[in-house]
Amino acid sequence: MTDVKKLQTLDGMLDYPDPNDASKGTTEQQYIEFEENKHSVLSSLVADELWQPSTFYRTGQVVKSPNMPANVVARVVTAGTSASAEPVWSSAGHTMADGTVKWAMLYRTIDYATQAEVTAGTNTSKIVTPAMLGRTIKTDLASENAGILNAADKTVVGGVTGILPVDHGGTGTDSLANVTVGKAGTLVGDAGLWDYLHRLGLNPTLPTTNAALNALGVFLSYFTPENKIANQPTQYGQLLNLPAIKDGNASTQLWIEQPSGKMFHRGGNSSIAINGTPFKRFLDTDDLSAAGVVAGNVSNANAWWVKLGGAIPLIIQGGKSARTDKHETIRFPISFTTIFSIIGQALTSYVLAGSESNFGIKTDFTTTEFTTSMYDNGNYYAGFHWIAIGR
Repeated sequence: MTDVKKLQTLDGMLDYPDPNDASKGTTEQQYIEFEENKHSVLSSLVADELWQPSTFYRTGQVVKSPNMPANVVARVVTAGTSASAEPVWSSAGHTMADGTVKWAMLYRTIDYATQAEVTAGTNTSKIVTPAMLGRTIKTDLASENAGILNAADKTVVGGVTGILPVDHGGTGTDSLANVTVGKAGTLVGDAGLWDYLHRLGLNPTLPTTNAALNALGVFLSYFTPENKIANQPTQYGQLLNLPAIKDGNASTQLWIEQPSGKMFHRGGNSSIAINGTPFKRFLDTDDLSAAGVVAGNVSNANAWWVKLGGAIPLIIQGGKSARTDKHETIRFPISFTTIFSIIGQALTSYVLAGSESNFGIKTDFTTTEFTTSMYDNGNYYAGFHWIAIGR
């Protein structure tokens, strides 16, 4: 585009002729030059301001046209040559092609938005100043409400919605069906954790290899029929699967018998198939009781007792007596419920030729005491040891 022509001055122009001064008065040549100048100026202004056909436009140039929507101008965003015919212009906010030129349609003048219009956020053509915008942005994790831009206190408080992708630290899903507990995020009550752990359902058919079991992750399933899984220890129970490494072979399984609550365990690795390994039961208080003595007092050798645990607990009591008569009543250190047997061994301090010692229990023994019947031919009343067994 050529430079814009300047309008000539009118000094000395359009003067009437003066008979006394030949320099005054407009000549025909001067008038023709003046008209040519006006045409050049008008052409420059039109070419600079109004759209022209088949004209090269540089990026950033702005043109107008009476055929554009009111208060709209066009700015070049892609340089090129306009078409031979004027295009049908789009409204503000759009881009359009014209020959090889690409125009952005813009508002010619833009008004300032009011505070109410900024808060409403619906106007698309007015200017917003920084003072009208909020200065504090907050996120309310307990809300899904959309944020209110530029409230009266200059804050923006918005809620949270949508699904946070895994790449950003989220689960990438709106349920716990396919995520681990570590990625579960917020669980609503107990339902989320229950549904996750019991996702395989009742009596599921499980894979048999360690790797396939580990790939299922942590799960808890209830089994009701016998032998639903290999080496199932009881008819009813819950199986808890605990992989050591999800993509490996090391794993542990716990079985909880229903309804007793007794627990069993088994494990496996690359050389041990967990599915082919029998369960072993954890020891509980009953087992510990069955393992040996659960109570007793053996501090006195003359009167001692111990109690053994197990399915049939036993009480064993014993002692030593320095008897001074043929009959003596011995009280048990603790009472029996039932007595199975009482045995004794007589002692003699010395033996005379032809003498003998006999030890017996009278039939009137009770759960708290017994009476001995001791015969010593030499009348030397020796002591005796005794042991009683019962429960």
